[in-house]
Amino acid sequence: VPRGAHLSGKPIAVFVPLGERMVFRALLRRIVKGDGRLFTFETKFEARGGRLFDASMHVVTGADELRWTIRDVSEQRRNQQSLLDANESMRRGEERYRMLSAHLHDSIEEERTRIAREVHDELGSALTAIRFELAHLQNAVKADDAMARAIERVDAAIGTTRRICSGLRPS
Repeated sequence: VPRGAHLSGKPIAVFVPLGERMVFRALLRRIVKGDGRLFTFETKFEARGGRLFDASMHVVTGADELRWTIRDVSEQRRNQQSLLDANESMRRGEERYRMLSAHLHDSIEEERTRIAREVHDELGSALTAIRFELAHLQNAVKADDAMARAIERVDAAIGTTRRICSGLRPS
């Protein structure tokens, strides 16, 4: 049996699914009226055994003839759908990445705040207490330069603590 022999003698409309036949008939009316020379119709066609496939039909009108070309574009449609699915999946991945990045940024900021608070509260208060005690001792015993240098070192440590806290969590 030659290729396409089962199509011979049948009107092309029988291969168009029932739901698409009104659109197909409108195309035929345009062809009959002469509204152009090239027409395209995309639908599902019914193959032998009732199997449906995506089809693209091109009709070219000439002097006294019509040329119909019907192509199975099922693979193209599947590829297009796969591409759309991949794009959607990529968009979802990008959104998850943005959410994860924002969460990570927030977590880092929370940790910096916690560390800065702890350094400020614990170390800062301990250094301040030591400085007051040294100053009190210096006044009480009329201490020498060694006590003054110790107070300067504590003052420098307090300044360093403030700088570290400010670097961790700027105001």
